[in-house]
Amino acid sequence: MNILSITLQELDCSHNKITELNNLPNTLQKLDCSHNHITEITNLPNALQELNCSHNHITEITNLPNALQELNCSYNHITEITNLPNALQKLDCHRNIITKLSNLSETLRVLNCSNNQITELNNLPNTLKGLYCYNNQITELNNLPTTLQNLNCSNNQITELNDLPEILEVLNCSNNPFLLNYYYEINIENIKRYNIDKQNELLLRPVLK
Repeated sequence: MNILSITLQELDCSHNKITELNNLPNTLQKLDCSHNHITEITNLPNALQELNCSHNHITEITNLPNALQELNCSYNHITEITNLPNALQKLDCHRNIITKLSNLSETLRVLNCSNNQITELNNLPNTLKGLYCYNNQITELNNLPTTLQNLNCSNNQITELNDLPEILEVLNCSNNPFLLNYYYEINIENIKRYNIDKQNELLLRPVLK
């Protein structure tokens, strides 16, 4: 990977046996290096806007370019993600071993952090429209962004759901240990689809207006 055009803007080197990426041109805006044997991502071009490094052996992601808008680092061995770029709008980090997510971008619109070991999600940005945090160890979801339209928090340890956003359209909260006799006063006027365990379905009731 040492002989690349200095004017290259997009590079797809997926499905190979690459172990490292060096000397990427500064003009590169889109990089797909998924399905390789890469262990670390460093010295990325400052102009990079989209990065797909999924299905590798990466354990840590740091020093991402400030221009990055989309990041797919799923199916790796990452334990923590910090110092995300302020321009980031889409983050897919599912199928890792992440225990905590913090300092999320204030422009983030979609977050898929499913199938990790996360116990809490706090300070979610108020630009978020889609949150997919299923198959974790989350015990509560409070202060959800008012912009949220899609929420899948199934297969966690959540006992209560309060103050769901009024514009929420899709809700999946199945397979959670909801408290018995706890009634969810949810405004389901705008919800087009929802999935709740049969044992908890009777605990759902709409807010009457």
